Parts: sequence; C-alpha cells; structure tokens
Amino acid sequence: MVFEPMPEGALLPLEEAPILSLIPGTEQAPELAAGVLEAVITVRSVPKLGAAKEDCEDATYPGVSRLAPVDQHGLDLGIADGATSYSYSRRWAELALEHLHGVTHLAELLGTPLGVAQEQWSAWVREQTQSTPQSWFSARKLKEGSHCTLVNLRLLGLQSVDLEPPQWKYTWEAAAVGDSCLIHLDALGNPVAQTGTPFPLDSPDQYSSAAYLLPSLPDQVAGVRTHIPKPLPMRQFSEDEAFLLMTDALAVWFLTAQQAWADDHSNPRPMEILETFLYHPETGPESAPERPGEISLPELGVEDDSEFTVLVAPSPEHPFEAESSDAPVADDVPAVSSESAVPADPETQRQLAFEAWADALRQAPGSALKDDDLSFVHVRFRRMALEG
Repeated sequence: MVFEPMPEGALLPLEEAPILSLIPGTEQAPELAAGVLEAVITVRSVPKLGAAKEDCEDATYPGVSRLAPVDQHGLDLGIADGATSYSYSRRWAELALEHLHGVTHLAELLGTPLGVAQEQWSAWVREQTQSTPQSWFSARKLKEGSHCTLVNLRLLGLQSVDLEPPQWKYTWEAAAVGDSCLIHLDALGNPVAQTGTPFPLDSPDQYSSAAYLLPSLPDQVAGVRTHIPKPLPMRQFSEDEAFLLMTDALAVWFLTAQQAWADDHSNPRPMEILETFLYHPETGPESAPERPGEISLPELGVEDDSEFTVLVAPSPEHPFEAESSDAPVADDVPAVSSESAVPADPETQRQLAFEAWADALRQAPGSALKDDDLSFVHVRFRRMALEG
C-alpha cells in the first residue's frame, strides 16, 4: 500500500485501506466534499470560584464553539493550562497554542515554533512591565518565566484516488506536555483504551501538583525534554466516535466519575453529564424555544439541588443523548446566571449551564472536582451534505 507524503513526512500505513493520498493545497470537488466529515466543536471554560472570566488561565484552540471540515488540510484542536504560580500564565498558554497547535512530533514541539512563542511572550511581558513599577517579588517571579500544559490533537481526512465513488479514511494523532488530558471516546461516550487514551495520564491517582510543563524561557527547555511523553502515532477513527480535551481538574473528575460508573452503573457516566453542555449548531437564536429544558443537579452528579436548576435548550438527538433526550419542560425556574432573564441563545444557555454545574459541584462536600480553572474542547462528527 502506497501513500503520498504529508508535508510533515510519510503517513503510517492503515490496515486494509485502498490506496489513499493527500492533496494539499487543492479545493474539494462537490462530489468529494459530500464525503467529508464535519466536526462539531464545543469549547467551554470556567474560572476558579469567585474569579472573573478574564482571570481564567486556560486557553483553547479554537477559542469558541464552531463547525469545521475534517479534510485533507487537517483540523487542529488543542488545550493549554497556564500554571497559576507563575507570572502571565494565561498569556503564555495562549501563545503556546497559537504557535504550536497541530504540532504532534516531538522535535517540532520543542523546536522553532516554541522559540517564536517564547520570543513573543518575552516581548509582551516587557511591554506590560515597562510602564508599571515592579515589586521585588514580581521581578523575581518574572525571572522564573511562565509555564503551561499543552495537548494537541490533529485530525486528517484521507481521500481515495482509485475508487468510484471516492472514499474517505479519517485519522488522528496527538502530543502532550504536562497533565492536561485527551480522551478518545466511543459511540457511547466511554474511553477507547486500546488507542492510548486517556493521554498522557490515564488515572486520577497520577495527577499531582508537580508536572513537567512547557516553559516560556528558552534556557528551561532542556529540563523538560526527556520528560515529555511519546506522542500518539496516527490512528483511524470513525464518525460515530468523539474526542475530549480537558485541563487537569476536569480530567481528574472525569476519570474518577468514569471509574465510579464502571464499578456501579447506577452512577452517572461523565460523558452523559458533559453532553448537556455541548454545542448544537442547529439551534440558533431565531429557533430557540420559549422554555428551555430543565435538568436537575442530581442528574448531573450533584447531590443537593434544592435551590438550583440548570436550564438548557433542547437539542437534536445524537449517540450521547440516547438515555437523556426526554427531559421535562420547565415553567417558572430561575436562570443559571445572575441575570433575571434566560438568554435566548442556546449556545449561551449551555455555557451558563456548564458554569452553574461547575460552581455547584466544586462547592459540594467530597467532590472530585476541585476549585480550579476548568476547560474542555469536545469534538464529534457528522457527515457533510451537498447543498441543493
């Protein structure tokens, strides 16, 4: 079996596949575009309890929920978590993702793009500190630089060149630094362990306050070089599967809840909870229902919902909704935000619902969800259709 080379190098063979090739730099013919998968990407972030949104030190790529094709050009997703104990960690997380998204090879991960991000971080810090006097403590912290975790996921569509009608195969590969998390999910929302995920850590017991992180200072790169996990090589995925990227606090909760569900199926499966907050592009402001669905906190893994109700807009059915699509209709229930009115935009409703759930669970006694910035990027797929 022969593959044409990717710009980054040769593809790994795919079992029992026809001859496939990448066609970089070419537009897709309509009859071929119909076979392309469309990624439905959800982005959610919540700062620490009591903190402003701009104080959240997580970064995501992309920055907002959106649709995107998975074709021969590739689709990149990523998440980064700035270390709170260092200066300007949010900005470093943003720059790391901006310059390193899509990088899944170890040599490139610590190569030129990282150097460019480091230069821009240093220039940005100089600009921020020039006009503001720095205390001795702040000046000392700046000399330590900043650090962040990073998880990159790259999705790629491979198109046949010798079959009629043309066919597609879809592959993914990933790289990580630190303790943010990637999980490959099956059609039921459970981790696909045989593909190397959860990655890079696969148990909540492995998470601690110490992790080797991506540094903003060039002279610190050598110290993490031998501690970066081996990237996950190219593997296939199908359109009924999904991927979930999370920063560490949410990852610990997810893995703990997944184990609790595996031990006792009366416990909620974590993906069934997060599914409540996923982006549904079919429901825009003009089609928002007058009364959104009501979901109580016990359904979302929170014990006491006596004064708390999460509002979410109904959404089209897909594999994760099989057991939760018949939510009751709310009459007069409080909104999930401090505002008196329920937002008309379902996407805003889902973000607010995620914030409400996170705030409640982080304050619940014995919760596995600690008080930290929380972010996730979730991607599921559907088949693109020809217009007209």
